[in-house]
Amino acid sequence: MKLNFVFILLSCLLNGQAASDIKKVEALLDSSYAKTLVVDMKKSSLFAKEALRISKEKGYRKGEAWSNFYLAQGLFELWAYQPSLKYLSYAEEVNKEVKDQYLTYEIHRVRSRVFGSMELLRSSIKEQEKGLEVVAQIDKNENEKNYLRSLAYENLAISCSKLKNQKSFYHYLKKNKEILEKQDPGFVYTNLISLYTMLGAYFTDDGQYQQTELFFNKAKQVAEQYKYPYISFTYRRWGDLEIKKENAKSALEFYEKALKILTQTNFRSEIPVVYKQMRSAYLLLNDTANAEKVRIKALELENELKTEQLKASSSAVEEILQQENEKNQENNWKNYRWIVFIAFFFIIGIAVIFRRYNIKKQRLIKIKEEALMDKEQEIDFLSNKINDSFNEVIQLAKTNSPELFTRFKEIYPEIVESLLEINPKLRVSELTLAAYIYLGFNTKDIAACTFRTLSTIRNRKHNLRSKLNIPIEESTELWFKNLLKNKK
Repeated sequence: MKLNFVFILLSCLLNGQAASDIKKVEALLDSSYAKTLVVDMKKSSLFAKEALRISKEKGYRKGEAWSNFYLAQGLFELWAYQPSLKYLSYAEEVNKEVKDQYLTYEIHRVRSRVFGSMELLRSSIKEQEKGLEVVAQIDKNENEKNYLRSLAYENLAISCSKLKNQKSFYHYLKKNKEILEKQDPGFVYTNLISLYTMLGAYFTDDGQYQQTELFFNKAKQVAEQYKYPYISFTYRRWGDLEIKKENAKSALEFYEKALKILTQTNFRSEIPVVYKQMRSAYLLLNDTANAEKVRIKALELENELKTEQLKASSSAVEEILQQENEKNQENNWKNYRWIVFIAFFFIIGIAVIFRRYNIKKQRLIKIKEEALMDKEQEIDFLSNKINDSFNEVIQLAKTNSPELFTRFKEIYPEIVESLLEINPKLRVSELTLAAYIYLGFNTKDIAACTFRTLSTIRNRKHNLRSKLNIPIEESTELWFKNLLKNKK
């Protein structure tokens, strides 16, 4: 009876200790989240690192999964993208066992942001779409789920905007608008301000200025209603609208308002962008002195911020990853001893095999050397033949020989085939001009060789570009240079 009592007491003590450890981990994760809200990512990551240590010691898998996630999020905000992706993978691996769908959504969301910051925009979009697919399975009420969808739509809109995909940009803005305008404004007013500002930016680029002003005013009204003064992004984009309308003085007024807010809130990272926008306004007013002044300010502040951010993030990341490095060193030492032991016997075995192999290798070397000499002679022959052919076709081009296209087609059949695949209706004269371009002749050279004016050659090149659908942003010469690569 006494023995049973001891077992029961011991069991209660162990369960109580386990519960205490879980509470400690949850408290650390709450602290990590709280520091995220005030953008203190170093402290947020350090709380998460301690939570991870305890979770691993006590086998608390849910705590381990969320700790890895918060570490990844903190490292991302400190510009440590590769370590961030690594910890997201750790969190994802543990979450396969935990099966927390909300964490799955968050992993996809942050990974999407990391990819976006690395300019891997299509990967960012795919990752956010995966997160959207998970929302329906998350154990939250419908309003909370819609809020998560709203965050995803906003991120997707930003990525599409960076890709210059205006159609998709507007599509996701509309979907976000449908959700946010049904939510409690007191809960999502900052999201509404961001949404209306991005809609205004979209209509600015689309030339629908009345719609632009409508949404900018909506953003301003929401900000005033909830006494939210931090609308520098709205004022910046409002200034862009005035630039489009060539109202430079009005644009400067909006940029000054944005600058004032950023200075008050100490969001220094956005100030160089405002200076660059102000420069555009000053140039519109032909005020080159002030334009140069704000340009220099932007450069100086950008350099200052880069230095500060690099110093701060390097120090924080080093501290966050220090414990992992120490553990890796300990594991490396254990592995080293095993490696030495295995290597000793491995070397003996290799020595025996190598001796036998070396005898066989010597026989093969002689055979390969003879074959190599034959191959080199063949390559020299072919190289000389190619050079002779190239020189021949260059000479035909310089003399404007009627045999140029026939000989070019014999030497470079794949070029002619590729051009005719793009446009089978190309005439011989157009294919001959293409041959000149492919051989490296510029407009002036072609005009001299063919006894045509420069304007005639330019017009023919323009017509050829149209028939071959060469993109406006790509030079004709570069397009021809990459022709066979693009075909592959």
